[in-house]
Amino acid sequence: MNISEDIIKEMSKFGLTRYESQAYLVLLIKGVCSSKEVIESVGIPQPRIYDTMMGLERKGFIEIKEGRPRKFRAIDPETVFKRIQEDQELIVKQLQNLYKKEYVSYESPVWTVYGSQNMINKIRQMIRETEYELLLAVPEELIGKIKGDLKKAEERNVFISTVLYNHAKTYPDLRNVWIFDREVPAMIIVLKDRDQGFACPYKFLKGEGRVIDERYGILIENKELLHILSDFFLNTIWKTSRPILEEMDVRSKSFVHIAVAIHEYKKLKKEGYNVRAKVIGKRTGDNMPIEIEGDIKGVEESSIIHRIIMETKDKQITVGGWDSTKEDIEMEIITLYPTKG
Repeated sequence: MNISEDIIKEMSKFGLTRYESQAYLVLLIKGVCSSKEVIESVGIPQPRIYDTMMGLERKGFIEIKEGRPRKFRAIDPETVFKRIQEDQELIVKQLQNLYKKEYVSYESPVWTVYGSQNMINKIRQMIRETEYELLLAVPEELIGKIKGDLKKAEERNVFISTVLYNHAKTYPDLRNVWIFDREVPAMIIVLKDRDQGFACPYKFLKGEGRVIDERYGILIENKELLHILSDFFLNTIWKTSRPILEEMDVRSKSFVHIAVAIHEYKKLKKEGYNVRAKVIGKRTGDNMPIEIEGDIKGVEESSIIHRIIMETKDKQITVGGWDSTKEDIEMEIITLYPTKG
């Protein structure tokens, strides 16, 4: 009996040996069989048939009917693989509980991600987990691999700003994404909200440089290091890039980087909109949490200052970004609400 090698290889993923896979497939095709009939069908050696059939029964793939001769019957594949899936989900849940405990007990500021595919997987995971704002600087070739994740992030109302390197010729087909072009490539950077950043050399995801097993990137989850990576992205990459597409639906958007929020505010004002904002953060004087709403009356921006001036019903206040000391509030999240003036 000819049995596809591809099917046998796939079944090994579920813990079956080659002989067990062959025997199970015979039973699926022929129905109830004796051990002799299984041997004759696929050529399993006589000394191995007992262990093979007992292994299948122990793993839940077949049923055995005692007698002379003993008979074997395959269990319906849908039943078998549903049970395997349930077992896997239980194991994943148990492992996830262990992982979370370990994660809480040990906070490393930097993790290393090895291998091109692992780096791409990490970037995709970060995109899927972004809540408010996603900043990227990537080669055009990577867009095709993450486009689906970007689309879903856009549907979640995540703000996305992408810098593409080397005069990209194709862009993600997304409506609410800022796209910038940078002629000279720098490093690949992905910033997820204010809690995670990824960086690696540009050539590592371009298929250049070291052999594939030696390519690596760094995953940063430390606030101070994230601040440094964010400043590098905004001041060295983003501000030296050329805007290609900034056409977005006029709607409320949330930001975690004040420089990006100011950029959006200026665009809205230029188009004739007034902007109201809600800020979640902490007071710089005593570090107490605060949430306020008010109208934006202006901004101040330089190479070292990014400040939003808001007017609440009580008073005028100033809002700064990461580690603000001169402003009244250090912003963590700001949501802009445009209204036509």
